[in-house]
Amino acid sequence: MRAKLTILSALAVGIAAGAIAGCQTYDFEPVNPLALGQTTVLNKVVAKGETPNMMMLVDTSGSMNTPVACGSGTCPTRWQELQGAMKTFLTGSGTVARLGLTTFPDTQVGNPIGPACTASSKVDKDLPAPGTDETAVQLQARANEINAILQKINSGQSGAEIVVGGTPTSVSLQFVGGLPALQDPDRENLVLLLTDGLPNCNPNNPASGITDPAACRCTLGTNACNDAESERLGCLDKDVSVQRVEELASRGIRTIVIGFGAETTSGTAVEVLNAMAEKGGFARPCAPGQATCTKFYPASNQQELAAQLAAISGLLPGNPCLVPLTTEQLPSDDKLLVVKLTADGVTRTAEQGTDYQLNRTGDKQGVEMIGATCERIKQSTPRDPVTLEVFAVQPK
Repeated sequence: MRAKLTILSALAVGIAAGAIAGCQTYDFEPVNPLALGQTTVLNKVVAKGETPNMMMLVDTSGSMNTPVACGSGTCPTRWQELQGAMKTFLTGSGTVARLGLTTFPDTQVGNPIGPACTASSKVDKDLPAPGTDETAVQLQARANEINAILQKINSGQSGAEIVVGGTPTSVSLQFVGGLPALQDPDRENLVLLLTDGLPNCNPNNPASGITDPAACRCTLGTNACNDAESERLGCLDKDVSVQRVEELASRGIRTIVIGFGAETTSGTAVEVLNAMAEKGGFARPCAPGQATCTKFYPASNQQELAAQLAAISGLLPGNPCLVPLTTEQLPSDDKLLVVKLTADGVTRTAEQGTDYQLNRTGDKQGVEMIGATCERIKQSTPRDPVTLEVFAVQPK
């Protein structure tokens, strides 16, 4: 039976990318449809040709000292696995964004609530100032500096920070969200939250482990939040953490959430990390047929974390060759997809397998330009743009 086409949804993407990467801003406007006798609304995206800012907010709480599962012998800790994965990412993909680093908790400053529960109050490596540009060489040098900082933590070297304390996620998100360098109006601004634990350490948590243990949802263990010191600091800080992510998104700062460690794959951790990822604007898409799925990026060991970091780097605005599509936007058949490409003043229909591939699942779900076509897009500039129009037809 021939499908009756009553709904046509399409996504048109105009890309003007820099030689290396492009940050995107989204302007939505009606565009004339293909001649199918249907009303079509297209989303037109214009890339500014600017490499995105990405502040990495990395959890250095005491649970990072937990060994990961291994076959035999002495197993590495989560922190050691994180160091290995970060080294791979930073030394191999350091040019995907203008990177910065902030760790939490901040064990280097005093605080009435104790250094083990102190939120971030300083950056380990700040982002470049708005209005400045960095070459690929400078971007990679910056990434190498960040890698050196991470490798020094827990190294036992003089002056090195240690992995210790709780997980003051909400207050640390508030801190990085206020950094001037993350308010750049000319490029995408991102926070990469990498954590292995449940958020806590909020001295203003509205829940109390003494007066309302059920609302507290103590993260320290059963009946462990019933004293004056841990009454609020030990309570789960889900609602405020999600609120902070929403506040960042309202100011155009998207949050990427990575859950690292076995505990982040089940129970309360999935609930919390999913909620933050959904509000952060960078959630993983569900595969076709899935009613629910993990919205954050999960990893249990070095290899999985390295793979997730690689997947995320491929989705950054610095990769203009990917046109993400939600599961609802995917066509039911490849023949119901049309990709128009305009370069050097000439418009043509792109060919699947030669110019692009359609990814129906995974972190690159959507239309991915490949080969020489992708290279042409990467070389485009605001004065010499390449425009992509992706029409995905959904039959009823």
